[in-house]
Amino acid sequence: MSVIPFPETAVFIDGDWFHYTARRLNREIDYVRLLESLHEHYGATTPVFFFGSFDPQNERQIKFLKVLGTLGYVVEVAELKRKKDRVSIKGLDVALAVQAALMPPEVKTIVLISGDSDFVPLLKLLRQHGKRTIVITLPAASRALVKASDYHFISVERLLDNIESGKGLPGKRRTEDKVTPPKN
Repeated sequence: MSVIPFPETAVFIDGDWFHYTARRLNREIDYVRLLESLHEHYGATTPVFFFGSFDPQNERQIKFLKVLGTLGYVVEVAELKRKKDRVSIKGLDVALAVQAALMPPEVKTIVLISGDSDFVPLLKLLRQHGKRTIVITLPAASRALVKASDYHFISVERLLDNIESGKGLPGKRRTEDKVTPPKN
């Protein structure tokens, strides 16, 4: 009987930020290659959480989110709320922060793909609890996040370049999964 290893890393994607940042950079995100690269880099058991909003009237968005789930992403969504001429999303950042803060002790590293400085307190809290934090962001635009991650970051442009060229994630690659032995 094989023992399923506890993941040492968990990845959290601020999907709306990631999507709009890629659009601003005039880039496409290959979510299949991204997931493959994350699993190759951090280990096959690494959960990859995708937090995003959706418009219930937009069939394309709904289909996209379903496809992410079938690929292996853990998808958490919030419905866009329309009020007069405004659109709002409630609770998505909080849901991401709570999920990240509640990761079990076996998870030693939290990777956050975001540029939202609202996550600075989360990164500080995780580090206070002994977790290593890595941010994938636009470093020049997200200085507070980079600083809160103790300067462990990957440029989102470099990530997209590497994914596109098939190089995987930048940085040191994880070489093996550690297996937690069963308790007697």
